[in-house]
Order: sequence, then C-alpha cells, then structure tokens
Amino acid sequence: IASVTNGTNVFLTYTRYTIQDMNGNFVVERSDPDGLGVTQFTADTTNPTLLSFTLDVNSGVLNLTFSEVVDALTYNVSSIQLQQSESRSNNSEFYRLSTQFLTSGDGLVLSQTIQRNDLNNIKTLRNLAISDTTTYISVDHYLVRDMNQNPIDPIPTSSAKQVDVFTEDFTRPVLENSTLDMNVGLLILYFDESMDTVASLDVTQIGFSSSQNGSISFSFSVQNLTFSTSPDVPVVEITIGDSDLNELKRQQPLATSKYYTYISLSDTTIKDTANNFNQPILTRQITTFIEDKTEPELFNFHIDLTLEILTLFFSETVSSSSLDITQITFVSQSLNNTYTLLYGRILSPDNTVLAVELNGIDLNYLKLQTDLLTTNNNTLISITNTLVQDINSNYNQPIPVSSPLIAGRFVADTVAPQLLSYTLDMNLLRLELTFDEPVLSVTLNTNLFTILPYPNAPTTETYKLTNESRSLSLNGLVINIEIGSNDANIIKYLYYLAQGVQSTYLSFPEEAIQDMNMNPVLPIRPTNASNLVTYIRDTSSPILQSFSLDLSLEIIRLTFDETINVARTLFSVISLQSCRTCTASQSHRLTSGFILGDNATLLILMLSQEDLHSIKLNTQLATNLNNTYVHLLRTSVQDMATQANQVNDTTQLATSFTQDSVSPNIVIFLVDLTREELILIFDEPVNTHTLNTSAITLLNGSSLYSHSAYTLTGGMTLSLNGLSVVVRLSPFDVNQIKLLENLLVSNETSHLSITRRLIVDMNGNK
Repeated sequence: IASVTNGTNVFLTYTRYTIQDMNGNFVVERSDPDGLGVTQFTADTTNPTLLSFTLDVNSGVLNLTFSEVVDALTYNVSSIQLQQSESRSNNSEFYRLSTQFLTSGDGLVLSQTIQRNDLNNIKTLRNLAISDTTTYISVDHYLVRDMNQNPIDPIPTSSAKQVDVFTEDFTRPVLENSTLDMNVGLLILYFDESMDTVASLDVTQIGFSSSQNGSISFSFSVQNLTFSTSPDVPVVEITIGDSDLNELKRQQPLATSKYYTYISLSDTTIKDTANNFNQPILTRQITTFIEDKTEPELFNFHIDLTLEILTLFFSETVSSSSLDITQITFVSQSLNNTYTLLYGRILSPDNTVLAVELNGIDLNYLKLQTDLLTTNNNTLISITNTLVQDINSNYNQPIPVSSPLIAGRFVADTVAPQLLSYTLDMNLLRLELTFDEPVLSVTLNTNLFTILPYPNAPTTETYKLTNESRSLSLNGLVINIEIGSNDANIIKYLYYLAQGVQSTYLSFPEEAIQDMNMNPVLPIRPTNASNLVTYIRDTSSPILQSFSLDLSLEIIRLTFDETINVARTLFSVISLQSCRTCTASQSHRLTSGFILGDNATLLILMLSQEDLHSIKLNTQLATNLNNTYVHLLRTSVQDMATQANQVNDTTQLATSFTQDSVSPNIVIFLVDLTREELILIFDEPVNTHTLNTSAITLLNGSSLYSHSAYTLTGGMTLSLNGLSVVVRLSPFDVNQIKLLENLLVSNETSHLSITRRLIVDMNGNK
C-alpha cells in the first residue's frame, strides 16, 4: 500500500456509515473493487528515528522503539553499538553487536535477542551495561529502513541515547561442560556466560569423587598454587598445581578415567561478571577426560647414611608398590665404580617423594667402597626405565650410567660402629669381632682389648692383649685378631680366665677401632663388659716344640706350644731314649723328680738322683746329642684347658745336650780290716775300670801332715760301675797299715785323702 511513488496503487473504500451530510444522510458506500483512486499522492520521505530502547542483560533482549513502522527485513544488527557513556571517549568501553537474531516483524518495536557470544563479550566489559547510567546506544543509518525504505536517522557516538529501561543480570551462571587433562594438569570449566575468574574463583570449592554417589575425596588447595589466569570469559582454565595434581593422582581410582572422575562445585566457587555466584553441582561426570601419558622423572635424590634412608624425588606421584629397588645403581664420580642395590624397604605410600630404607647388605658393601658415597661429589645415581610407574602405569624416564644424577643432599655416616658379637677360639687362638657395619682394619689397636673373667673385674684378674696379637683382616664386618703365642699362653696360665662363656668378657675403649668414615667404635666399659661371646674351647693337644737335657744341671727342658699345667705332669710316662725306636736297654723311663717353676710353656724337670744315676750308667744313652731322645706318652703332659688336652705320643731328638761336667765326689767311705776292704761311696756313678788305688792315702786325722799316714801301693776292685767301689786291699798294704799303731783305730781318727787320679765318672770327669 502506498508503495508506488505516483500513488496508482492507492484506493479508498468506505461504508455508508463513514460520514453524514448536514442533514444526516449517509455517504454513498464504495467497496472493493470499486475503490476510489487517489487524486493527489505525496510519498513518505521522512526518515525514521529511534525513540527509545530497553536492555535486559538477564534474558539478553534488546527492544528498539522507532518513530514509525520499520521494515524488519532491512534490520542490520552490526549498526548498533552499546556505549558506557553518552559520548565515547578513549577510556570508555563500547561494544558493537555482531549476531543478528530478531524475534519480531515489521513494526514500531524491533526485539533483538542478543546471542551468547555478544552477551558474554558485553559482560566481559566490566564498565559497560551494568546499570542504566552505563548503558547508551549509537546507531548508523544502516540500522533499519521504514516501510518506504527511508533510512533511519543515525545516532552518533558523540551523543548516544541512554537506555529507558535496564534490567541487570541476576541469574546464576551454569557449568555446561568440563575437561580434565591429567597429562598437562589442566581443568577447563565451560560456563554459559562470562565469569569473573581472576577476582572470584575459589578453587578450594571444587571437588572430585570417583563415583556419582561417592563422597568428595579430593579438593584443590590454594596453598598448592592451583590457579587460573583466564580472562573474564565463559571458559575458565585452571592450571592444577604440582602438589594438587600429584595428590589427585594418588587418590586411586579417582581421576584414572572418565568413569572414575566426577566434579562438584559449591555455590560459592565462582561469580559471573554481574557478581552472581554459580549454580552448585553436587556431582557430575567430567565431560572430557585426557589421561596421563607423561613419563615420571627422577629429578633429585637425597641419601642419609646416618639414618640409612634414600629419598627419591619424582616429577609426579608414583606408585610405591611398583618401585623396583634393583633398578637403582650408584655411580662413582669417575664412572668406573658402580653398585646396584639388592634390597630395600619402601617407607612411603604413593607420592612424589618416596623414602627407601636401605638394607644392611647394600649399605655394608657401599661403605667399603672408598670412591662411592663418601662425599656429595661421588654420590651419583643411575636408574633404568623400569624403576617405577606413575598412577597411570607410565614407566619413568631412565638416567643412564654415562650421565648419572648427582645427589641433592648427602649426609655422611656419623653413627659409631657397634660390636654385635665376638668369638673367642682358644683352639685356633683367634678373637673374631663382628660389627654392625664395616670397620677400617688399619685403625685396629689390639692392645686396647681386655679379656675379663666377669664385669668390672680388678685389673689384676684381667688380661689386655699386646701388640704381638695382630690382625690380617681386610676392611669389613668381621675382624679377626690372631692372638699371639705369649698372649695366648698368659691367658691359658690364668686358670680363672677365658675357660668358658661364663668367664669370658670383653671390654675396649672407643679408640680400639673406627668405621669406614672414621667414627670411633661404641666403647664397652669394664663395668658393662660384653658377654656376647661364642666360646670355642681348646681341643688341641699341646705340641712339644723342643727338648734339651743338661746332665750338669740335672734337668730336662720341655718347650711346648702352649701353657702346660705342671700339676698334671706324670714323670712315670716320660722316657729318655737313645734312638727314636729303641729297646728297653736303650731307654730309661723316669721314676720321679720335681718341676721347677709354675705353669708355663717351658716345663723344667729336675731329675731324681735315681733316674740320673741310671741314665749315666747307660753308656748307650744320653752321651751325646745324637743318642738323646725323649718319649712322651699321652698322659705325661696336659694343657690348662678345663677339659684338659693331653699331649700326643711323641718322640723327639734333643735340640740341645749338655754333658755332665761335674766331678764325682766321695760322700762316705768304709774300712773293714777284717775283710781287708776299703769301700768308697760316690755321689754319682763312676767307672770302676779307671780306679787307681795309689791315689788313696789313709790318715790318722784330717791333715796330710799327721804323724800317721799311709798311701796305698796296690789293691784291686771287682765292683761294677756304680755309686760304690769295693777295694780289695793288698796283703802288703794291710800289714803296713797294721804296723802303724795310730792308723785306722777308730771312726773319729780315720780319714781319707785322694788325688784327682783316683777315678773318673761315666763321662770321664776326675
């Protein structure tokens, strides 16, 4: 209608009741198609104007009211610009709409539903369209045309029109979708409108559970630096802090797949740009789940040899049950020495930090290495790619031996080594010391170890080893002290000491030995002397090491390898022999005697006169070194052991022989003139074949100058070699003696004088 410029498409129809003349007559009716054509037509050339507008930010509706009906088909939304103020300045905010969506047709009022992208962009502008005083509109002439295609009068940005009615946003924002990326540690929340993320987000109000009906098992922590730097847009990206991410990974089966990941939001988690808190969510399954595919990395480790703890620091939570200790290798600074752990006890649950208690076997080996784990510089670690898995079963990144990781912290061993036990072996003469960690053998001071019969025994009853006792042991847990022979024999001599477990205690000061890190040993004082002993009794027979015979001193010396109990010595089973295997005539078994000295390794036997004389009378026995042997039966000699050990049957050639060099002496003489005999008794056997009677002078008194004296001129003996010699006086000598009135008339006046030529003993001594 009236759309042609000359009006040819304009006709007028009307009923008879439209109007009356002055006399009340109705007009003649004209109806279609007999309408009255226009006689004069003037087309519409007036531009429409925007009279007013309303904005509802809550529902997103913009209503535009015009001065006349406008053609909805000519509507162009991009001609609309919302402004913060009437006149746009450089500092004021503004926004030009981009998405057209009319909900009305031609008319005085056009209704535009502002689409989500435009509405959210408007909401991100914090000073635009937040009240009626911050809501202005400017339009250009392309906005719309009237029904005659007259363009609208523009409203310039310098004099924008203020809103008539403004409705603010009061609707809570709604979470529409969510994504959890466990690979990079990112949580993305998709809301239905722009959010005031930086100012209002409270990550502690976000929770996770492993099922829809499960309780919240994890919430973010502000302290762990979970945060978002998202602008005020509907998409909120939250970077999950390492601690939070690792704790989330630790809560198995939570966040291992979409089906075990449910999110919850409290009603104070975040606000939109209009200060409205979000709609709460009790539990909702995560929309998109991206599993962790990142290999965990060992980036640091600490080792404390005092606490015996190895601490491993990983880039993410790892499964403690998957840790394989045997994939850890310690490497020296030179890379030439390595050691792979054998054992260990994991002390930690699933976490980024795993503590491992090192095993004594590994520790003891490592402590013995002089170029491993002695300083921070030579404490390096290598791992294979199967050391550990993260919660999503990803194996770790390897660290090759060629480029090992140096320790972030090294604590040396400061614990004193401790004696765990010891063994006293009186058979092997060895003191075996077992410590709880390797000790440095060169620091051993054997002369600081004391053996006691009981705790706090007086020093007079104890024995301290000397430097004769020494050790050839290498560095290690066990140090063997080879007890010197003198030390051993003195210990054996002390019958109350080290005879069994109950009489074997040990003490030593801290200077006795040191561990591999030069820590002095934990001392054992005499007051609490240790009885942690295994006692091995002496079961070895004493061994005769040498034997000598001295016929001048009349003694036999027997030297043994250990102390002999003199009280248990039996003379009657000790024999002297002329050869190793001899007949009875070539040997002599002792009958008696006595021992010079106390218990000792040297046994000195003083021969009885009876045995001595028998030995001297045997011309085949003990006349020189080569025919001087001793034979000991088992029962002859015993050592000091409580369960005494007898000497083995043994025959041994003398290592030293001293001939008889003592002159024989007459101890008594007898004269029997009736039988015409002179009897000489010597202190040792003499050789009767050497008798020279002319060396005998009989005296009346003790002086050679007495007035009655007579030297024999003859005589003979039939006596065998021995102590007594019976001289048969010659008839001449008998008669001459009788002629001398004062000679041999009484015991008191009868004396004898001899010269050295009289006789010799069995060894030729005059």
